[in-house]
Amino acid sequence: MRISEKEKRRIADYQVVFKSSHGTRVLSDLCHRHGIFDACHVPNDSHSTAYNDGRRSVIVDILRYLKTDQEQLENLLSQPYGSYDPRSTSDRVATI
Repeated sequence: MRISEKEKRRIADYQVVFKSSHGTRVLSDLCHRHGIFDACHVPNDSHSTAYNDGRRSVIVDILRYLKTDQEQLENLLSQPYGSYDPRSTSDRVATI
């Protein structure tokens, strides 16, 4: 599959942004806040479930775009941002 010049520039831009030290911290924060390994399901609430899945899927797309492997992902998840507690789901699971 041939990648267009526009797509190559987009990939390069993502790498410049998210591979920097600031970008890595932001990406780690996004992973924690949007629960990439958490269940999106909210019992009896399909709208909140869809919303949560949408939040999560954006981060998964960024990780795929950056070709993040398992070891890199584990490193991202081991870097909490500030006092944010990634084990607390109160910040991640939204109900609409």
